[in-house]
Amino acid sequence: MKRTICNVICVQLLAGFTYAQDINFDSIAGTYNAIPSGYAGMNWNNLIELNAQNYSFNPSGYLNGNTSSPNVAFNAYGSPASFYSVGLTPFALTSAEFTAAWFNNLNLEVEGYLGGHLVYDQNFTLQETAPQDLQFGSVMVDTVNFFTSGGTPAPGVIGSGTQFALDDLIVNGSSVNGAPVPDAGATALLLGLSAGAIGLIRRKLS
Repeated sequence: MKRTICNVICVQLLAGFTYAQDINFDSIAGTYNAIPSGYAGMNWNNLIELNAQNYSFNPSGYLNGNTSSPNVAFNAYGSPASFYSVGLTPFALTSAEFTAAWFNNLNLEVEGYLGGHLVYDQNFTLQETAPQDLQFGSVMVDTVNFFTSGGTPAPGVIGSGTQFALDDLIVNGSSVNGAPVPDAGATALLLGLSAGAIGLIRRKLS
């Protein structure tokens, strides 16, 4: 009986810690909907869900950047956008697939804050033709801001503006070509902590 209890607790300690979260917006029904507060444990500002596969104004970077069908998120009107964790709980900002909707050489600035302090600030150059797998180094943050500027109109598109397409946002882990995989460092740390907890539990139960 004691061994059974210990095994159940051990499984609970190890479960849920070693896997990245892939936020792909595909579970949001419809199109042109504001991403609801609390979606994937985050609150979202000026980020809109779009069904890229059925978008009336394709070709566009929305379709080109749709790495997990059918939805992407975009910054409405090309204006600044952001998201933050519910309760401002820290999380690891790992990676995301970004594509410029209408412009080539679009500048994207990504800011990360933790406890009100700027801990990450990096600029990237986006294209309309294909997504870029942006890596953020799994920096610990609670708030992320996006700003776009510049760029030149891409050939063959009918839209215009500094919007981006966002897909497969990975938090709390690592990624390879946009696919989430376990974070080796976090996994090793948690396994060590879990092993210590398991030993303590066994001593208490014996």
